[in-house]
Amino acid sequence: MNYLIKQEPYNPTSTSLKAIKEVLTIMRSDLANMGDWYNDYLSDFHCSRLAYNIDYLEQYVEKRKSIIDIGGSPFIQTIGLKMLGYDVWSLDMQPEKFDGILSKFNIRIVKCNIELEKIPFEEERFDTVIFTEVFEHLRINPIFTMKEVLRIMKPGGFLFLSTPNQKSLKGIIIFIFRNRCYSCAYDIYKEYNLCYTLGFMGHVREYPAQEISQFLEKNRVFYKRDYL
Repeated sequence: MNYLIKQEPYNPTSTSLKAIKEVLTIMRSDLANMGDWYNDYLSDFHCSRLAYNIDYLEQYVEKRKSIIDIGGSPFIQTIGLKMLGYDVWSLDMQPEKFDGILSKFNIRIVKCNIELEKIPFEEERFDTVIFTEVFEHLRINPIFTMKEVLRIMKPGGFLFLSTPNQKSLKGIIIFIFRNRCYSCAYDIYKEYNLCYTLGFMGHVREYPAQEISQFLEKNRVFYKRDYL
């Protein structure tokens, strides 16, 4: 398995940024009324991050390829890809919160708790699996979840995974001066309390890139042993 590890650039392209801002304009009132976590997606930081994701996908994924965006909430990225002409599905554990906007854009959505349930698609269904800012939320058994991701991905498919880098400069500074092992989450109680306030887990922990690549490689071998 080959890995390409990249850091997000400071400036996404104007095309992807425009697409994300158009989606945010439509969703602004809905997100602003759903609490701090959703409202945070209206910030320039998330806007740029999501636009960069689209830049990356446009670089490596043809529009004719089948895509699933796992953990899509609040679906800004999914809708942006749909507006750009991608054949995209989305999967989330609470999609009903966004029924109106998902229906408006005719987003194909599947409800699933990826930590407890098998993903309801046949083997080798998708060319591309998007798994952005999800891995750090897994708190039960990441091996089970990633085995399911590999199961629905075609041989030679493309896995686009992003997660906060604990070994980033920001993460190192926070560790040294604040004695916390996070790069962008600051309060472990708050992260777990999201289970009560939003219905899903915040950041269980954050990882350096090497840990992620090692985990994926071991999970790939485990997957082949069990399924093939």
